[in-house]
Amino acid sequence: IGQVLDGNGRSVAHAQVALTTSSMGMLEAAADGVVAFLRAEADADGRFAFAGVSPAEGYELAAIGEGMAITHVLDLEVRAGEDTVVLVHGRVGAIVRGRIVGMGPDTPDTPGLPVAGARVAVLPRGLRNLKLAKKLLVSTHAVTDADGVYQLEGVPPGAVDLLAMADDF
Repeated sequence: IGQVLDGNGRSVAHAQVALTTSSMGMLEAAADGVVAFLRAEADADGRFAFAGVSPAEGYELAAIGEGMAITHVLDLEVRAGEDTVVLVHGRVGAIVRGRIVGMGPDTPDTPGLPVAGARVAVLPRGLRNLKLAKKLLVSTHAVTDADGVYQLEGVPPGAVDLLAMADDF
C-alpha cells in the first residue's frame, strides 16, 4: 500500500503505479517463481494498493502522474503477513526545448524548413521505464509551432530518447 506525492508534498490523483521484479534480478526472480508485473491507478488522494504480492526482496516501484516526472522506489522488500508501506516522493521533471527542421533540399548538411505540427515526446531508455512508457509519452507530448519549436515538460532525469513524428516526413 502507498501514496504518491508530488515534489511539493501534494497528493497526485490518478497517478499510474507499476510494481515489478527488479530489472537487474529478473532471471533470478524467475527461477525463484516470484516474477511480478502489477499495475495500479492511484485514487483521488494518490493512494494505491497491490494485493497478492509474493514475499521477496528487490521489488521496484515506478510512478508517474500530473506534475511529476517518472519516479522510482528501488529495493522494496515484501514480507509474508505484513503490509509494505511505500511513500513515493515524485520528482519535478526537466524542461526540454528544441526545434524540428526538415532535411535541406540539396544536402543533408543544409538545414531545411521548420516542421510545424510535428508531435514530439520522450521515450524511456532502458528496462526500468518501459513499464510506464505509454504514460511517459503522453505526459511529455508537445506539438511544434509554425517555427518548428517545441517544449516538453516533466522529462525524467537520466538518458531518454526524443521521438518526433510529422506527416509527410
